[in-house]
Amino acid sequence: MGLTTTFPDIQDYAEGVYLAADKNKKEKFLRTCDLFDAIEHCQLICILERSLNLRKFVHNQKGCHRVYGFVCGFCLLEKLQTLAIQDSEGPSGIH
Repeated sequence: MGLTTTFPDIQDYAEGVYLAADKNKKEKFLRTCDLFDAIEHCQLICILERSLNLRKFVHNQKGCHRVYGFVCGFCLLEKLQTLAIQDSEGPSGIH
């Protein structure tokens, strides 16, 4: 397919995307269309990694979880901030 020419880092995402596709498959085995979807998700991650504005857009639209294998830095930051707030409040929920 020549995808590594356009997306040199595409293979970095293949395993995570494959695992998500395998988990979400509708049949007992992965179908050809599932594999095409996996390739599409790998390409999408490559594009997202190249554009901060596009990553922000996908995050703001709550679409991060819809891209198999994508790790959203904005979501991680929000989770860390939430944990820090909960930790600072202590077990009783007050400062």
